[in-house]
Amino acid sequence: MIILAPLSFLAATSLAYPTADADKKANLQERAPGFEWTAWGDSYASGVGSGNYIDGRRCLRYDGSYPNYMENDPDVILPDSGGKLNNVVCSGAKTEEVEEFQFYTEDQNDGQPSWQYYPRPSSGKPKMGTLTVGGDDIDFPGILNNCIIEGFPYPLSAGFTPRTCDEQRALTWSLISGDVDRDVPNPQLVGKIDSVIKKIAQYGQAASGTDFRLYVTGYGQFFNDADHGCDTVTFARSANPTSDGKEHNLMTTDLRQDFNLMTLTLNSAIKQAVSQNSGSNVKYIDIDALLPGHRFCEPGNNEPNQENQNLWFWHYPYKENDDSTDPTINYLNSVQQASINTLTWDPNNTLWTDYLNDFWSKVDENQFNSTGNNATTQWNPWSDSIGSRAKVFHPQLAYHHAIYETILKQYVQDTGAGSNSVTSSQAPPVPSPTPTPAPVAPAYAVGTCCFHLDEWESCDDESKDLYTNITLLDNNKKVIYQTPSQYFANTAVGPGLGEPINVGDGATIQGPLPNPIAITGEHENDYIQFTYGALNWQSTNPSGGAQCSVGGWNPRDGPDCGPILGGIANNPAENQMDCCFPC
Repeated sequence: MIILAPLSFLAATSLAYPTADADKKANLQERAPGFEWTAWGDSYASGVGSGNYIDGRRCLRYDGSYPNYMENDPDVILPDSGGKLNNVVCSGAKTEEVEEFQFYTEDQNDGQPSWQYYPRPSSGKPKMGTLTVGGDDIDFPGILNNCIIEGFPYPLSAGFTPRTCDEQRALTWSLISGDVDRDVPNPQLVGKIDSVIKKIAQYGQAASGTDFRLYVTGYGQFFNDADHGCDTVTFARSANPTSDGKEHNLMTTDLRQDFNLMTLTLNSAIKQAVSQNSGSNVKYIDIDALLPGHRFCEPGNNEPNQENQNLWFWHYPYKENDDSTDPTINYLNSVQQASINTLTWDPNNTLWTDYLNDFWSKVDENQFNSTGNNATTQWNPWSDSIGSRAKVFHPQLAYHHAIYETILKQYVQDTGAGSNSVTSSQAPPVPSPTPTPAPVAPAYAVGTCCFHLDEWESCDDESKDLYTNITLLDNNKKVIYQTPSQYFANTAVGPGLGEPINVGDGATIQGPLPNPIAITGEHENDYIQFTYGALNWQSTNPSGGAQCSVGGWNPRDGPDCGPILGGIANNPAENQMDCCFPC
């Protein structure tokens, strides 16, 4: 499910990021190939806004998605495994688009159906698959734009007449359910999802036999719909953070309950489609059950609260200015202005994704690319301009992490992966006397755990400029966790600096520990906040037996981001520390 339109794609300049230390690179966790799997679906699976942008242009694939978590398996749910991920997901994909563009047997490097989608990876030969789809089929992006955010972003808002919220709700409900009580799914919706599932099951079985398994996720309810704290709150884009003095939709309990029921009935459609394919090793994964306490409008939050670290969805970046002097934005705005009278728009039935596709069909690739030749450009617009807005109401990293855990634990339960259990294709061994088994060694040595942490500050906006690289050791000094290699992959502006640890986008690590360690960088007083179970401490303030030794920033004044001959410097600053805590 995709919400907002990609706006630009600028040519990236070559920037002076420091080369990572070779020894650190050598110590990054490398997992042996175990099996191949494929991720199908929409932006809930693409991870838009979570982690670092990978590729896909309008597909907006990010490395913090639950498929990428599965690839790296930081919690080691599949011991001695790992494997190959075919990540074919694409933001904005409806069911028919999954069927048409996510089943290639060879990589499509020229973009399909157009230059705006690049690359389109092969679906490979998977033994397992995941699927998230349906949100765009019911036009939830229309609900977001017409009822919650209230208005499409610039430039697509220019000359555009949106539906009223009541009109949008009526359209979305007609797509979800024809039942008076709105709790029985529309058979057409069930049929569309069923068709995708059947195609995946057939594809997977042809690739790896009848042992192929598919895990289909639902969606999460966005709101706490019982607390009255949001009854007088608007999430409107133009009314936050400063009121514009106009009348807007208020997030009343009735409206939130209606939005949540849409999610529940969509999930019912997905469950019904899954049940029609249960004989093909297809299972439904309930990701809504993971969300209590992590939704919008939870008690005690002054919404729209962008600093709520318990929230697992993205807020709209209200503080960012939609009106831009960027030449790419200006070009797209000119396309919009010239096309207002020719774009397909029927207030009774046009879906947001269809309107968006029609708009992009008017964009000339050469003119579009020619607007991005500014040598001083230091951002990738697909992530910095597009992803920062398209991520609104999509899962944050913590939610993707929880989804990954839920899927892989179900897979282990279904298959015995990582154990020595006998599979259905093997003959049972002949029983023989066996000695008393030796005690099983614990997953880690309890006592005092320590980690070395490299903190990096980049030249990005302050809301997203902190990163970390962590090596965690148990009481016996054995490495039990390292930051996955995906966070150091090359990007349009240089090598990745590590996992983000910004407010609202903090890191969570665990390995074999019984509790995760939550890590959030703070700018105001220059410290890192750590939480492990009931234990809380700061890099500059010990507590409960946990403490850190901090080396300080190099260079002392922070990253070098000033002008240089021919462009702008982009040299991050590094701060190393060693921390220990009772584990």
